[in-house]
Amino acid sequence: EFDAVRTLKSFPEYNIKKGQEGVIVHVYIKPTIAYEVEFLDKGNTIDVFTIEAKDLERTWCYKTKKACEPER
Repeated sequence: EFDAVRTLKSFPEYNIKKGQEGVIVHVYIKPTIAYEVEFLDKGNTIDVFTIEAKDLERTWCYKTKKACEPER
């Protein structure tokens, strides 16, 4: 939780574009790995919704306080 992520596709139903950054606020393990992600614009929440792991890339790791290593 709290890692920064970037979308790998657009989510027009939420007004989120491909490449937009957000923050993971909750992790789901079942039935598949997915993340509740909050997207902000100038400090205001645009939306919060669940996204499958395959549609995101991590850009910053909260635990290490630096850029995430690419997932393999």
